[in-house]
Amino acid sequence: MSTKPTRSPGRSGQKKTKGKPPPKLSDNDLSALDDFCQGVEYDEIAYDSWETCLEALDLSIPIWLDQAAARQGGERLVNFSRAVRETPKSRPARQPASVVIHVPPGTLDGAAIVVYGKGDILCEQAGNLIIIVHVKNE
Repeated sequence: MSTKPTRSPGRSGQKKTKGKPPPKLSDNDLSALDDFCQGVEYDEIAYDSWETCLEALDLSIPIWLDQAAARQGGERLVNFSRAVRETPKSRPARQPASVVIHVPPGTLDGAAIVVYGKGDILCEQAGNLIIIVHVKNE
């Protein structure tokens, strides 16, 4: 008994269908497209290198809560500043920022609350803001 190989569906989960061919481009359009492509620059980077670079943008800051606030939980406004660099070689500028976080009831000393995309910024890539909760002894 022979089986036919099957094709996996496209990204949308539907079978591919043939559509109209793309329109023919004029010489001016082709020239403009070529000029555009010549101006595009990119750096090839391995995933591991990219991940390491992005992790370096993570910003860790502490907050202190009294025991009642840690037990009860609730919303907290956290003010901080983060480094912003336009290019890898540019000098970082400090940017003030704030975020409202939800502290879960029963939060323990040393707990980490992560706010994705609110860490330091490099070339429009942002790391994560990691808020370390410290509970004061009363």
